[in-house]
Amino acid sequence: MKKLITTLPKFLFSALFIWGCTSEDNQENIDTNIATKYTLTVSAGTGGTVSSVGGTYTEGTEVTITASASDGYTFSGWTGSDSSQATLVITADANLTLTANFVENTVQYSVNSTASEGGSVSSSGGTYAAGTEITITASANDGYTFAGWTGSESTQTSLNLTVSADLTLVANFTLDPVSALDKFELHYPIDVKEVSQTEIENIYSTSAAKMNSRNAEILTIIYPIGDYVSDGGNWDAGFNTFETILDANAISAIRTKLTEWFTTNTDIPSAYLSDVVEEYMVYVEGGADLSSHFGVTESARLVMIAAPPSMGVVDFKKVIIHELYHAFQQDLESDSCRDLEEANDDSNSKWLIEGTAEYFAQTHAEELGFTGTGRSALLQIALGDYNEQVSEGAESPAKLGANATTAAAAMYLMVLKGYVQESVVFDGSMFYNCERENEYGPSNTNLQFIKDNWFKINSDNGAYSFQSEILN
Repeated sequence: MKKLITTLPKFLFSALFIWGCTSEDNQENIDTNIATKYTLTVSAGTGGTVSSVGGTYTEGTEVTITASASDGYTFSGWTGSDSSQATLVITADANLTLTANFVENTVQYSVNSTASEGGSVSSSGGTYAAGTEITITASANDGYTFAGWTGSESTQTSLNLTVSADLTLVANFTLDPVSALDKFELHYPIDVKEVSQTEIENIYSTSAAKMNSRNAEILTIIYPIGDYVSDGGNWDAGFNTFETILDANAISAIRTKLTEWFTTNTDIPSAYLSDVVEEYMVYVEGGADLSSHFGVTESARLVMIAAPPSMGVVDFKKVIIHELYHAFQQDLESDSCRDLEEANDDSNSKWLIEGTAEYFAQTHAEELGFTGTGRSALLQIALGDYNEQVSEGAESPAKLGANATTAAAAMYLMVLKGYVQESVVFDGSMFYNCERENEYGPSNTNLQFIKDNWFKINSDNGAYSFQSEILN
């Protein structure tokens, strides 16, 4: 048996060796030719899309994925990648899951809230994110009533809003209806020129109705005086002396009325009250031809008119309108405004105060049907006054001052030139917050043109107007 094994043929051994070696080499070739694959999974969260949902990629393949936000959203980053870029370039080297994330945009809107004259609002508004709920409440001042919103159809004083757009709101208020005697007391002992107390009260109420607001308690005392006596008188003012025709009872009644009114409307100490009253009684008892407004305080005004026989009926009524307008000029007794006026060497206040009062008186008198009044009439009188100054050799005949009519002509020219809105003259608001010094002080260059040209007036068949060249 031993001999048999050692004698196997050589070719058989060789064949067995060769077969075993070939099998191992083929197995190695198969393993090295299989490519490695990786899976990329891509998705988008709410608010956007991705350019591809991924797939299976051979190792080393570059894949570009882009995230796109929908309207109202912004791309905020990836889950599965630290990149903050919306476009990613991925090299396949491992299985990967990506999610594109988006956030909803926060829209901001502006709300602006204001109040008209006569009230206030609880908030001036601000900038709010869309969907924010806000409440704005309108509150009326004493003597005013809420009248609705500009910017909203609501008639409620409180608005509950969900912010969804830019919004401008104005709370509107109206002046409460008033009687003819609101803030007005008339002492009229004797009818003058057959003008009744009722007509004077109507002059007041129609004048007051034009005002934007009025805050002063007004006492008006009107009485007749007799014939001319002399220039000047026993008082420190530019009045002349006329006969006193009121009897003792009428004079006593005026003294009583002044005492009551000062007690109610001022804080004058009682020890000085009698002296203050007597300062005004001097005019009454002495026969002064005063047509005056006395600014006692910011909220207490005294108008005194003594009508001589030479004063016509229309002029009498027009004087009442003029002096009452002074009582509506709210800042005449403002200390801060007076200080500013005194600080301005070339202040325009004097002629602005008188000019607006006379311009208002002439135009309102015309509305009431008083003959010989209006804009043409005031220009006629102003031109006459200017020509008189020229004929008398005045050094500066065009200079504006306390002459109400020439100042009214200047005011009319300001209106025509657009330097002042007629509405702020008619409603008295030119005399709020010292606008006459702040807006129409020496620094206002337009007023120099007015001072240089107000007297350039033409007459055409009895109609008076400014020369066309100064209106262009």
